[in-house]
Amino acid sequence: MLFPSAESQGMTHSQCLELLESIEDTLDFLTSTLAYLIHAENQQAQLNDALINAWKALRMLIG
Repeated sequence: MLFPSAESQGMTHSQCLELLESIEDTLDFLTSTLAYLIHAENQQAQLNDALINAWKALRMLIG
């Protein structure tokens, strides 16, 4: 089994794979969104360095 508790939850191998793919898609979406936000903030005349640094830190956590 892919997940330690998957069998006790009655999940099949296919369901585990679907869950992993869904998680991967979500992380990809979050990473792209953060990259976009960082880029958009860098285009501003007045940069918010604290915000950019917070987004970069978050991006490092998820990706």
